[in-house]
Amino acid sequence: VAHMESAAVKEAFRGRGIQKKLMEEAEEILWQKGYRYLMGTAHPENQYSVNNFLKLGYEIVAEDLKYGGLPRYVFCRGKKND
Repeated sequence: VAHMESAAVKEAFRGRGIQKKLMEEAEEILWQKGYRYLMGTAHPENQYSVNNFLKLGYEIVAEDLKYGGLPRYVFCRGKKND
């Protein structure tokens, strides 16, 4: 399992799909290294991050309080069979 950690995009460059592109590149590297599952978290109100996870095929597998009590969706994606 690999954890898809933080992605921050400077405000002037938001809306260009940069977070999604970064995640796609990281996923390709992780799949090649043999990882079978990718996971990550996002605040439920962070629609940009939530939508990026969903567009990339992640599923919301839990909703919990993380990082000092902040609400988070927990996402998971398994590698598709080749």
